Amino acid sequence: MFLMHNPHCLEKVLEEQGKVLGSATSNKSLDFDLVGQMEYLQNAIKETLRMYPPLIMLMRMAMADIETTAEGKKFVIPKGTICITSPGIRHVP
Repeated sequence: MFLMHNPHCLEKVLEEQGKVLGSATSNKSLDFDLVGQMEYLQNAIKETLRMYPPLIMLMRMAMADIETTAEGKKFVIPKGTICITSPGIRHVP
């Protein structure tokens, strides 16, 4: 959807696709490795996922004590603590 609204970016994706896959008569099958060679396409997908993350929240367990600083104060996240972040709001100032 974003590529359709950004013709310049769509043009770059199609150009890259042509370089990786070759001509329409090359009969190359699109596979995971070939898609991995399309760096511009990968970056476009990553940017879309950054702007509109598919997950509401991510949970991770601290595997060791982690010393950190927030708002000028130092504190420790103890080993075994479940930490939660929300990708959708992590870039909000």
